[in-house]
Amino acid sequence: MSLRRIDLKNSGSQLRRCEKCGKALSRRHIGTICTECEQDAIYKDVKEFILHNDVTELEVADHFQLPLETIQRWIKEGHLSYKENK
Repeated sequence: MSLRRIDLKNSGSQLRRCEKCGKALSRRHIGTICTECEQDAIYKDVKEFILHNDVTELEVADHFQLPLETIQRWIKEGHLSYKENK
């Protein structure tokens, strides 16, 4: 089996990159920034929200329309802390 090199510059398909970090985006990706940069931006908003509000992880997930698992992962990884009992 021989491998064929594809020249992206001449293939008519243009490689899109994340506007923030420059990471390559798939053709199916919607938007101009990658998933990681999107989550970083949301993470900062979530952290600020928790600092100024007495909320639980479920309320945070609902407010930002994020999966509860994402909030729980950020807590488990030590990125977020919250008051369990309001």
